[in-house]
Amino acid sequence: MAKKRAFEDVWAGIIFCVVGIITWIDANRLPPSIVSKIAGPDFWPRLLAVLLLLLGIILIAGDILSRRFSKESAETVRTPLNYKMLLIMGITILYPFVLLPYLGFIIGTTVYTLVVTLLFEKKSLRPKTFLLAGVWSIGVAMCLWYVFHTLFRVQLPPIYFGL
Repeated sequence: MAKKRAFEDVWAGIIFCVVGIITWIDANRLPPSIVSKIAGPDFWPRLLAVLLLLLGIILIAGDILSRRFSKESAETVRTPLNYKMLLIMGITILYPFVLLPYLGFIIGTTVYTLVVTLLFEKKSLRPKTFLLAGVWSIGVAMCLWYVFHTLFRVQLPPIYFGL
């Protein structure tokens, strides 16, 4: 007996469309450009909003069309919940709101990169893995700081502990 898919693509498409609409609304609140009428501060957020809306519509339409033309039974297949991905999403949401303001850029980015790196690790977590992930995380944070703060002169959050 063939099994039918759940509505994951439809829900993902709806979420993409909602985030795209919210992004478009927020982009309209940005001040107009003084220099150019085409590429002001609202250009990239609007482009992102349009891409999110298009992707959402493609996901919804693709799922609906594949259901219409498929000959599957009514039994639904559910994929198991991926807890690692939920943890990565959670720490990604916490990163700008908790880690950066309280730990600062260097320490917050190091902690974020360390946790995500360890969650993506498929092998067993041995001391060597922690050491390599720690060195990688510190290197990523320092490189990001150097590139954006020194080379591009972008104002970043404080270096450490909100100082």
